[in-house]
Amino acid sequence: MSACMNTATLSQIGSLVLLILRFDGSLRPPRDSGFPTEKLSRLASSAAAIIRDDSSIIAVGGKTIPLYPGITSADVEFEGLLMGLDYLSTEFEENERKDEVLTIEGDCKAVIDQMNGIAKARKLATKYQAANSFRKQLGFTEINFCHIPRRMNTLCDSVCEEVINLLVDRNFRQLRTDLQESRFSIDKLVNVYFGDCSIIPYSRRLLAYMEALKSARLLEDGFGIQRLGEQLQQDSKAWPDHDGNYTKPSKQSLKGLALRLQIEGLDLQGDTKNAFKLRRKHRFIHEQPWVAEKDLLGGNKADLENSCDGRLETLQHSNLVNEWKQRVCEELTRDIERKVWINL
Repeated sequence: MSACMNTATLSQIGSLVLLILRFDGSLRPPRDSGFPTEKLSRLASSAAAIIRDDSSIIAVGGKTIPLYPGITSADVEFEGLLMGLDYLSTEFEENERKDEVLTIEGDCKAVIDQMNGIAKARKLATKYQAANSFRKQLGFTEINFCHIPRRMNTLCDSVCEEVINLLVDRNFRQLRTDLQESRFSIDKLVNVYFGDCSIIPYSRRLLAYMEALKSARLLEDGFGIQRLGEQLQQDSKAWPDHDGNYTKPSKQSLKGLALRLQIEGLDLQGDTKNAFKLRRKHRFIHEQPWVAEKDLLGGNKADLENSCDGRLETLQHSNLVNEWKQRVCEELTRDIERKVWINL
């Protein structure tokens, strides 16, 4: 089969109907403009779209992909392809498919080359075999696989991006809910939500710190306050040196607050010796006026939450792309663990 239909092929089709399946996959940490993301856990999503050759959209689908050891970007791209093929096999009657030519387009060259027989599947053999099985069963007059640049895959790409954003938002909302629980553990905040597998961007963490600190002070939890200070000191290393519209406090301000919280926690525990050592060792930072807590974590919660939302805005898409993307994500919001298709 040819990698992509050329003009000559199109002219020979005559009365046959052209159908396009586009797919995409994303495997990356959450976006966090101005902040490092290499320490954040990756998230995975896939998307597919069924389109007529006149660019009219028939259906768009998206889903989350559970992570497993050894997962690659090609794996999630293949999941998008399988998602689209599965939709065609279940939603299109066989008599509809026999008079149609299907062109499958994706921006992952590895997947396209494997489906065209140019490259061997190897580690992706299982997914390749599943896709090949669909190809044999579908019964289209002709099936072509075509590699396209990412800029031509805007719809699927934007759906993948938004699905990952939904995962981050869900995790952040769950953190906010947990912080309201009377038995919420600071260790859970530090080890689970902000630990090595965290998906909460640094730019969105200040609000969580503020609410956790409020709860710890009400309970007079000296150890918890100390742990918050230690974790904030770690997070401050990832804070950008410059000021931006996504953050008010500077890196030095956060370091100062982190030190103050550790000292406060040690004092509450009666460990005056170590509290004194910290004051003495970091007295220059500790005595600076710009570490005032009210300037860092005070004020209106809504304003703080908005200022800490450091997600990159998605690329400007057409109104049509945005409309379909929003419809898919609205359905996924109800149950993000399932596969969602939106039909015309």
